[in-house]
Amino acid sequence: MGGEIVRGSSTKDTDTFKEMKKLRLLQLDHAVLTGDYQYLSKELRWIHWQGFTFNYMPDDFYQGNLVVIVIKYSSMKQVWKETKLLDKLKILNVSHSRYLENSPDFSKLPNLEKLTIKNCPCLYEVYQSIGDLRNLLLLNFKDCTSLTNLPREIYQLKTLKTLILSGCSKISKLEEDIVQMESLTTLIAKNTSIKEVSHSILRLKSIGYISLCGYEGLSRDVFPSLNWSWMSPTVNSLHHISPFGGMSLSLVSLDAKSNNMGYRSSVLTSLSKLRSVWVQCHSEIQPTQDFL
Repeated sequence: MGGEIVRGSSTKDTDTFKEMKKLRLLQLDHAVLTGDYQYLSKELRWIHWQGFTFNYMPDDFYQGNLVVIVIKYSSMKQVWKETKLLDKLKILNVSHSRYLENSPDFSKLPNLEKLTIKNCPCLYEVYQSIGDLRNLLLLNFKDCTSLTNLPREIYQLKTLKTLILSGCSKISKLEEDIVQMESLTTLIAKNTSIKEVSHSILRLKSIGYISLCGYEGLSRDVFPSLNWSWMSPTVNSLHHISPFGGMSLSLVSLDAKSNNMGYRSSVLTSLSKLRSVWVQCHSEIQPTQDFL
């Protein structure tokens, strides 16, 4: 499989590639290509272009056989001026593109598996067609500080395993529809504006690792803490929560292992939907006859 690497801030004429008809791999590091992009091999499978200087991918560059597109530290404002069908594309990474304003039209990328749009501070719009990505496994929007919300269609991604929203400081909500993401195993959303999370997140059976609302770790450790935070929704940190302050009457599970939870077991009698309580022997709370 043929490959070519062009490094440095040099200018290279596309004519150079005219005879490389079987070229499969192309890496460009801060290089500028001039001329007709139709000379690039139509057999290209992988392109890594760091320091891309155009506003969008050249229209005359045939990309129909590309499996991997990595365009980093670019000047692009949009990935394609007009998205063409790229049914072989599985990985798209346009990280550190500081002028990128919106996502591509995902309806033309039916087999995409990994999408990374990381550290793109001007990105403010993700198209609804993202819900068409039936094979997507990874979605990374880390440090996209202008992104204020996610399209509702994003929750239709039933194959998605990893969702990263860390540093998206203007995102303030995850919808109840997140329960539809039945394959989600990793959710990382630290340093966002998310203060409350729908209880439906507890129904995500596949979730393993979570970073959310100031909590981070395995879901079996984080979920009890999130339960407490829902009781006092204005506070994010567990050790600052006043036990039973603003407690939801719909609480179904309670973990009372901590020593510093000074509340009366009689309060538990008001929780009509409570189904399970975990109490360690050294905990200050002990169930009494009026609770039993």
